[in-house]
Amino acid sequence: MKNAHVKKGYTAALLLSALLAACGGGGAEAPDAAAAADGRLVPASALVSAGAFSAYAASLALTESGEALWVSDMVAPTSETDAPMLVK
Repeated sequence: MKNAHVKKGYTAALLLSALLAACGGGGAEAPDAAAAADGRLVPASALVSAGAFSAYAASLALTESGEALWVSDMVAPTSETDAPMLVK
């Protein structure tokens, strides 16, 4: 009787592990055409320097319900020499 419960426990743990492994990420997705069409992609001009990126970020409207920007594969530029931008 005890062996049957242990076997069921191991089987349940194995099935749960398989389900969790199947839920893993598959890597970064490419932005869809809708993201490009409605302005959710960060423009290339904002990625040329830290100052340009800060100015772009500051120009975005504050919203709690708007669409998120596509930043999955974006790397924000940095600078060791530019002065920090004042945050309002």
